[in-house]
Amino acid sequence: MEGEYFYGAVLGEPKATTTWNSSENGEEEQSPLFKLVVKQILLGQNAPVDEYNVIEVKTTSANGPVQIPIAVLKAGEARTSIVNLEFPEAPVTFTLIEGSGPVYIHGNIISTYMEQVEDEGDECMESVEEEQHEEDNKKRKIDENGSKAANGSNSQKNSKKQKTG
Repeated sequence: MEGEYFYGAVLGEPKATTTWNSSENGEEEQSPLFKLVVKQILLGQNAPVDEYNVIEVKTTSANGPVQIPIAVLKAGEARTSIVNLEFPEAPVTFTLIEGSGPVYIHGNIISTYMEQVEDEGDECMESVEEEQHEEDNKKRKIDENGSKAANGSNSQKNSKKQKTG
């Protein structure tokens, strides 16, 4: 069973940092796995006009820890950033590293169950193996037909040589 829930956070004075941490660790067979999807980052209407607001994310990727800006907003220029970022690993920390905000982060938390993920993986693996088997059979048939055709032309050449010789 899959679920999708709204996620929202506010960065600004006095709190310039917020952390999303999934509530389950997914170790049990029936435990849900959570993924954070950030869709949009908005600058609040009370943000100072001459101020840049830089939002940074700190998380873990397949290559290790990542700490990088994901949006730069300024009143009068860019008040909205549509980012569509997915974070499959918790924790994810958002920090307003420049500016006073307020900055609003909107997105979804998606939950899936480990058992479903494994079943889908098995089905996918089986279909890949079936496709590989079908491709191998096709190649074998082509090779067999090619060998017969090559042998047939060789035998014709040999019979011509015998007639002339």
